[in-house]
Amino acid sequence: LVAEGLGKFTRGIHSQHFRGALKDPAGLVRVTVLKGLGRSGEKANIPLITPLLKDEQEVVQVAAAGALFMLGETQYWERIQQATEVQEGYERGSALRMLGELGDSRALSILKQGVLDRQPSIRAAAAASLGNLGLPTAVPVLLPLLADPVPAVRSVAGVMLGKLKSDRAIRALTRTLHDRNDGVRAAAIAGLLKLNSPFQVMSETVQELMGNTNPGLRSSVAKALGNGRGRDVVNILTLMLNDPI
Repeated sequence: LVAEGLGKFTRGIHSQHFRGALKDPAGLVRVTVLKGLGRSGEKANIPLITPLLKDEQEVVQVAAAGALFMLGETQYWERIQQATEVQEGYERGSALRMLGELGDSRALSILKQGVLDRQPSIRAAAAASLGNLGLPTAVPVLLPLLADPVPAVRSVAGVMLGKLKSDRAIRALTRTLHDRNDGVRAAAIAGLLKLNSPFQVMSETVQELMGNTNPGLRSSVAKALGNGRGRDVVNILTLMLNDPI
């Protein structure tokens, strides 16, 4: 989490703490730093990234290839694509999530296959990348996932449909406000607010969920409301400042 935060600031990316974390014993930390270096757009980071193409963990190797691709080293596309075809779910999911960060339309066909995978984590990873890819053609691929049997997949689809700014998703997300899973309903709130839907559409759902006994769900509602604006949203968030947790 610290590496992710530092990676959002130019001074953070240039700090010794951030760059030194490329040697962190946890692969997840190394992956996070690599993504930050890639997003920086600074080609001077290439010598820092290249050695991790031979990291002991495959997911770190894929992150290094993705970071280099972001910095214009397009020959590493094949390395990432190969990782989306491996059998091991964690590595494949990491590669699919990386595709969403690269902004390359070639990822669309790969992600379309990903949302059909039998593993829910793979479907969720593909759905997240479809949203991050930002292509309008991803909307009809994501819409069916609102009926996925796994709530986590439905939640990701709801948020990402909002991110794609497609009016086609409004009706489906409005129906999702009545999903049998409360977490999915919170995701639908986030998606609708991203699409600038009137707060009145979701106000009843918001009121119900913010009174839920599960603090994690109340937190999800607050985060979802952060996608909106206006007095109604601010008033609810102000009330939630009084939450006991």
